[in-house]
Amino acid sequence: MNNIQSNVVAAFHPGYYVNEIIEALETTQKEYAKRLEVSEKILSQLINGQTSLSKELALKLSLATNISIGAWLNLQMEYERRTLEEQKEQELKTETAYLKILDYKYFVNNGFVLECRSKLEQVKNLLKFLNIASFATLEREDFLVCFRTATSRLALNRIICSNAWVQIALNEALKIETDVYSEKKLRECLPKIRKMSSQSPQDFLPELRQICNRCGIALVLLPHLKNSGVNGATKWITNEKAMIAINARGKDADKFWFSFMHEIYHVLEKRVKKIMIAGEGERKDYDEALEKKCDNLSSEFWIPDREYRVFVHTNKGRFTENAIRRFSTVIDVHPGIVVGRLQHDKEIDFNQLNSLKEKYEIVVK
Repeated sequence: MNNIQSNVVAAFHPGYYVNEIIEALETTQKEYAKRLEVSEKILSQLINGQTSLSKELALKLSLATNISIGAWLNLQMEYERRTLEEQKEQELKTETAYLKILDYKYFVNNGFVLECRSKLEQVKNLLKFLNIASFATLEREDFLVCFRTATSRLALNRIICSNAWVQIALNEALKIETDVYSEKKLRECLPKIRKMSSQSPQDFLPELRQICNRCGIALVLLPHLKNSGVNGATKWITNEKAMIAINARGKDADKFWFSFMHEIYHVLEKRVKKIMIAGEGERKDYDEALEKKCDNLSSEFWIPDREYRVFVHTNKGRFTENAIRRFSTVIDVHPGIVVGRLQHDKEIDFNQLNSLKEKYEIVVK
C-alpha cells in the first residue's frame, strides 16, 4: 500500500509520486535508480510503500526533479500522520468495549467530560480526562490501586473502575491550591475538626476544606463510581502536598468522620511513596498493621477508649437514646458516631438506634 484514505482525504506515499515521474519519463525503475545513484531494490521498496523516504534520497530526488527537499519530506510526514490517525481510529474502536464498564454518565453528571452520543468521542474524552493512552492501563494491577491478580471479570471490572476513581481524585486534587504541608498545623487543628461532627455538612464542609488547605492537604469528595471498590484514598502529590479523597455516596455521619480521620492518620504517617487505599478487594500493597493502627487512632480520636469503656459498662444491655445523647454531649461528638461504634463492637444490633445516625448529603463541587 502506498496510499492511505481516511474519510474523504487521501494521503499518498512519496513513492507514489516517484512512480508517476518514472512513467512521465517513459523509463524503468532500474534506469531511474541509476539516475538517483541508489539500488533498484531501495527504489522499488519506496515506490511500493515498503520503506520511508530518507533524507538522503529526498536530497537526490530534489536534485533530479527540481522539487524541494522540504516538499518531498513533507509528503512523507503527511503520509505518516494520516497513517497514524487511521491507526488511532482503529484502536479507538476497540476501546469502546470499555464503555460497558466505565459509566460515561457518571463523568458527564459530575462535569468531568462533555455529553456526546458518539462512542468514539466518549472514548476520546475519557482517555484525555484520565490522562491515559488506553483503558488497558486501568487493568494493570500495579497502576494506582494495586490489587492482587484478578480471577474473574467482576474482579477485573473492579480494578478498572477503582483505578479510574483514584485518577479522578488526583485530577481534582491537582486543581486545589494548598499551603505547604505542616504536621504541626494539622495536629493543632484536630480539636477544631472534632467539634465539627455535630454540625451539618453545609456548615462544616467549607471550613474543613479551608483547614485542610492550610495544612497542605487537598480534600476531594467524590460520588461513588459504579463497579469501584474504593471508599477513600491518601496520596502525596508532592513532598509538600497530600491528597485525601473520600467516597461521598450516602455517608452516615459516623462513617464519614471515621473515614476522614483514618485518612488523616495516613497523612500523619507520611508514607510519601505509597498510595493508601480504603475499600473492597484484596490489594497487593495492603499493610494490615498500618490499617489497624489508623483504625484504632481514628476510633480513639472520636471516642476516647477510657470514657467509652466506662459508658459501655454503665449502660450495657440497656443503651437508650437519652444515654447516648448525654454521652455524646460529654465527649462533644455527633451521637451517630457513638451508635456506629456500639454497632461495630456488637454492643447493639445494626438495626438499633439508627434514628441517631444522620445521613449526610454532601455537595461534591
